[in-house]
Amino acid sequence: MSDEEDAVEALLDELAEAPPDDALDAAAERLAEAAPQGSILCTLPAPSFSPTASYVNRAVRRAATEHGHLVAELGAHLLPPHRGLSADRYHPNDRGYDAWVRAFATPMGIDPDLVPQRGTLTSATSDREGRATRASG
Repeated sequence: MSDEEDAVEALLDELAEAPPDDALDAAAERLAEAAPQGSILCTLPAPSFSPTASYVNRAVRRAATEHGHLVAELGAHLLPPHRGLSADRYHPNDRGYDAWVRAFATPMGIDPDLVPQRGTLTSATSDREGRATRASG
């Protein structure tokens, strides 16, 4: 792993362990500062009734917006009905990875319904306005 990947992983660990306070906002801010311009940051795939997840997701959205990054809303693709996306309710299976790909397609301007199954997106065709019209795997 590169030094940059190590730094991002350390910040993600800090985000996961931080209490919902200023330390969390600061960790999200550092993550957004460390990410290359135009990166896609993602929210936690946690239920909206979780106060901690809601706080983390707000901090990630705010930091991403302030630094010109896009946001992949994982919860919109991974939450109920979420059955069948993971054997152990943590590590994604093929269907779970499909959901992740669909979550990241949206901020990339690709209609998630155009993403082929199995999470393989190798190319996308766009119209003159930059909207994806076809995706292939």
